[in-house]
Amino acid sequence: MKVYAGRTFLMVTRTGGKEHLWIVATEPFGSSGDVVIVSLTTDRPDKEQTLRLSPSDHRFIRWPTVVFFTDAQLKPVDEIIALIRQGEATFHDDCSEELLQAIIDGLLASPNTPRRVKNIVRERT
Repeated sequence: MKVYAGRTFLMVTRTGGKEHLWIVATEPFGSSGDVVIVSLTTDRPDKEQTLRLSPSDHRFIRWPTVVFFTDAQLKPVDEIIALIRQGEATFHDDCSEELLQAIIDGLLASPNTPRRVKNIVRERT
């Protein structure tokens, strides 16, 4: 089981029990093998519009969607693999190189990306 930039996984949210697609935005780094991950959510007027997506961008997407940069986070690879093994998450189709680059650009452009995450993305790309 490998986790790498462009890998995606489905995980149920802590609130609401809704399944969201998470995308790994960086290769693993550091002693704990951390990666930066971002989630997708339905496009609504109150959601950030830095990166809007459509069904043609990934097989999981079925309606207008945005990347939720506010919730971008660092996650140890071992934690992602544990979630998969425990059945709390499942791997999905990898994202395209174009979508991965758009996410990286969005992480850097969004005023809502947590500062620590933004700094790590700058260092890693």
